[in-house]
Amino acid sequence: MLNKKILCGALLMAAMPLGATLALAETVVVVSAKSSATALTADQVSDIFLGKSAVLPGGGQAVPLD
Repeated sequence: MLNKKILCGALLMAAMPLGATLALAETVVVVSAKSSATALTADQVSDIFLGKSAVLPGGGQAVPLD
């Protein structure tokens, strides 16, 4: 019985990183080819999505979509 508990515990511990990996998400920023913005920093993207900024570098309008 003890061996089954150890085996179950080991399997659970081995499966935990897999579950954490499946919960990861990527953020993708898409900007129109017509935009004058060629690059955005993480802070600029954050400000746009938090409503702190509505302007892209270069003066274009920033419209966040979720």
